[in-house]
Amino acid sequence: MIDYSPATTEGNERLTSETFAIERKKFFLDLHQNHRGQFVRITEDTNGRRDRIMVPASALPEMVSALNRIIEFCADNYPEAQS
Repeated sequence: MIDYSPATTEGNERLTSETFAIERKKFFLDLHQNHRGQFVRITEDTNGRRDRIMVPASALPEMVSALNRIIEFCADNYPEAQS
């Protein structure tokens, strides 16, 4: 689900968002911009408990590459997890 509606909080402007749920967790990926640049805030919500990390937009290509390597590893070594 994509949310294109901008929202500004604490000096951070939300540019776009993605939300998805897996099992009992809900994940929010929010692209923000502030005076220091763009970053993605990744939030995990499990039964009302939220944990967050911030990733600078400049690090996203490296993060995606690392995630793709993990996906390939899982596909090669744990094919049952792909269903």
